[in-house]
Amino acid sequence: MKKISESNEQTRKCLYQIIPNLIPDSDYTEINLDSATELMNQLCRAWLIQFLPRHPQHELAKKILIQNKNSNCIKFLETIRFHKNINEVSNSNSCNMWNYFCPTAQMAHEDAENLATSILKRRRLKNLKKSKVQLKEPAKELLLSSNVLISPPIDINSKNIPSQFLEEAVGFAKKDQDYWYDHPIPMDASIGENELIYGLEKLDEAIDFEKKFGVIAPNSKMAMVLSISVTHIGMEELAERYVANLIKENLELKNLDLYLFNENLCKQIISMVSPKKDTAYGIFGVNGSYGRHFSFLKAILALWNKTINSKTKFTFKIDLDQVFDQKFLFNLHGKTALQLLCNPYWGGSATDYKGKSIDLGMIAGGLINQSDSSIGIFVPDVKRPKTKEILSNVSSKRIFCSQWPQAISTETEIGYSGNDLQRVHVTGGTTGINLNSLIKWKPFTPSFISRAEDQAFVLSAFYESAYLSQLHAPGLIMRHDKASFAERSIANAADSKAIGDIERILLFSNYSDILHVNKSEIVERMWPFTSSFISDNPEILAGLIFALDGTNKSTDYVEKGSKRLLRTIEFCRTKMKKQLDHEIKGWNIYYDSLINLSQNSLRYVNKMIHDSSIKSA
Repeated sequence: MKKISESNEQTRKCLYQIIPNLIPDSDYTEINLDSATELMNQLCRAWLIQFLPRHPQHELAKKILIQNKNSNCIKFLETIRFHKNINEVSNSNSCNMWNYFCPTAQMAHEDAENLATSILKRRRLKNLKKSKVQLKEPAKELLLSSNVLISPPIDINSKNIPSQFLEEAVGFAKKDQDYWYDHPIPMDASIGENELIYGLEKLDEAIDFEKKFGVIAPNSKMAMVLSISVTHIGMEELAERYVANLIKENLELKNLDLYLFNENLCKQIISMVSPKKDTAYGIFGVNGSYGRHFSFLKAILALWNKTINSKTKFTFKIDLDQVFDQKFLFNLHGKTALQLLCNPYWGGSATDYKGKSIDLGMIAGGLINQSDSSIGIFVPDVKRPKTKEILSNVSSKRIFCSQWPQAISTETEIGYSGNDLQRVHVTGGTTGINLNSLIKWKPFTPSFISRAEDQAFVLSAFYESAYLSQLHAPGLIMRHDKASFAERSIANAADSKAIGDIERILLFSNYSDILHVNKSEIVERMWPFTSSFISDNPEILAGLIFALDGTNKSTDYVEKGSKRLLRTIEFCRTKMKKQLDHEIKGWNIYYDSLINLSQNSLRYVNKMIHDSSIKSA
């Protein structure tokens, strides 16, 4: 009890130092209690004002906090603790504390070019060697994959809900949500705003282009795994029927053979594959945080090679809101998307700038926004922020601005034109892995990672002397089209996404504490973008971001967000290590089970997968 009391006192002492630096006297009107449009905004303002003794509503704020002490918002903000003391904070006119809480933003803002030079120095490879097993026949050797995220309808009265699914869909819409995603497809999406239809149609067209240029045979089909994740437990079968109906009713695919995997099918497969199925159930599946389906879409390659096609030794994941703009690629590089994927160094080896051995068993491309594609050159999809503009109002940008290091990292890594580069900053929709590296390292993203699952993936295969990494595929650029058709679902999920970014700080920071290498090594490895989410004071940083943005965001952001963040802090403090150990054990069981798979199990799994397929015409 004494330790808790001392911790509380230390936390409050530090906050009395920090918050006056973030909100100077001249900005007090921005957090005025009387101008708050919702109670939840008022609670966030009151919590901040209690640490501003000169604020004219200081005493009123303390009364409001006492009156609402049982709200989840106040419970969360009163739960956060300092993990590491900070030095004396001096008052400044900068209105930001990036130097304490987001140093890579400070570095990027002060000298972006120097940061870019440092990134290239760390990423460039030495002793680069080609792979012994190279991708040469994509139609036979490459398994494509993507994830479909399905939610109940946003508008339960919409005429776009297919009639045969209406009653079930409306029923789920009235239930509490279990899992959160950036922009899931709502079951009332029109055909024009449906990511699934858009992405598959564009991918089929892209493969047509490959056939015209003789990259693959005219009569060949590309196999593609689609995992189907849902926002509500129990929606699995409904979502699969909805997806299958959408495809059959609206698409005439010529080049893709699709295989649908929901959580239930994953469980059936594991029951046939693993004698220790109870341990493996939790790790091999598609429901839950992003980390879970991301790991599945890599691990499926080993199962596919064993049960469906032994020639398939590579897999590449795309997002369905992204497309291969083949004319853009060909005009820019004289190669198609698949030719760019057939990189002889994918699966090769190298040494990094410190002399550590690297397995280049993964590959990464990049993104360009649809609005920039007409320019005809590579334009980074993340732009440099305007510092003066983002600091002009009270918001979390004053304490945390990951957009700065993200922008410089994107420009430098993704825009590089040579083969001699490894990638740390990657996007989940343009990544692949080969079979040899998958089996050797057994990499995975923990199922508790809810965002940046792509960047967390290789941390499980990072060791002091050697590690798995992503080969940069120069020129392999996908076009990001989500803004042209998914505006409604993006807007609907905006608050959820913002909370997910706060969770990322809590989860990555605590995950880094329990990995098999020192935290300082991980920070250096993931520098400069992902490392900004690895904090020595994750709870305080999370709380300040939440409170600063909560002064003006929706009631849902504050009310639902505080519930999620309370659960996340509790998980990080008491359950994460046990969960990680369980998942390491589970993945070992999965890969070991495939080695000893019986002929009877092989036949059953083969049939289950083929039964889930939708074959092209």
